Amino acid sequence: MISEKANKIADGCRFCWMCRHICPTGIATGREEFTPRARGLMVSMLKRGEALDADIAEAFFSCALCGSCSNDCVTGFEPPVFIREARREAVVEEKLPPAVESVVERALEGGDIVEKTADNSALVEKIASLPKTAEVAVALGETAMNRQCDLALHFLSVLEKAGVDFTVVCDKTGGALFDLVGDVEEVRAQADAFVNAANATGAKTIVALDATDARTLIMQYPEWEMKLAAQPVTAAAFVNDLVKNGKLKLEEIYRFENYIKDENGTLVWDIKHLVNSVISGIAKCREISKIPETVAIDTWGVDYVLLDKDKKEIIPA
Repeated sequence: MISEKANKIADGCRFCWMCRHICPTGIATGREEFTPRARGLMVSMLKRGEALDADIAEAFFSCALCGSCSNDCVTGFEPPVFIREARREAVVEEKLPPAVESVVERALEGGDIVEKTADNSALVEKIASLPKTAEVAVALGETAMNRQCDLALHFLSVLEKAGVDFTVVCDKTGGALFDLVGDVEEVRAQADAFVNAANATGAKTIVALDATDARTLIMQYPEWEMKLAAQPVTAAAFVNDLVKNGKLKLEEIYRFENYIKDENGTLVWDIKHLVNSVISGIAKCREISKIPETVAIDTWGVDYVLLDKDKKEIIPA
């Protein structure tokens, strides 16, 4: 049963249709049913007696939950709220799209949603070398443990260089499963296990490397009445405080302009300029003997480049 809160959000839209122009899945597929407003209409249809079928379920599971649709909505339209609940209904009614059925089954049985594609032996070894208790506990998340192991290692290295007393909690927060299937018993069980593990570290601060975990710890745990002893913060906010407190130093080596250009009557990003400028910046680092250990790129949720089957750019972007 979809909650009254979710139904109210779905029915609150003013039909300005602005969200359909920024939805990544709607833009990438060109399918109207994969837009936020269409998904909201489907929730309203379910409330009024429409049966949940495979096509409706596919529309809900196609959402990336990036939140672009709700960031600037003047009516407070929040599709992620009713999308999670609709996904839960699809699980209950056994209407899962074939593409996600195996993932959901594996996740509900306690397996990882993010399959392992990277060698995490170095990360596991690093975690094992850390103390069991510390002032700060880092929640790495499934993506870091299974795919972005190098990123996690570099983040832990930054904390060490800043002199932070930290440990790592590897238990799932429940956030990824919550996004996948909504608020179900298995989500709360994962959250309970994480709270117990985090509280056992004695940490005063929990640093979430994964954005999904951060949102879950900061926003969902209070709603679920989880008794987390430490204060949760995002990794970005924690590092920003380290910079403010003088424990880390930032130095600008190279700066370049970003702009859009007119290409056959269409405004597009100059992708080649961006790539070449990043390379020039790295070259500048080499010139002054400050070789970066890693490179990070920050983008908005709606910035993307489509690739063809050979992983070549589809231009214009």
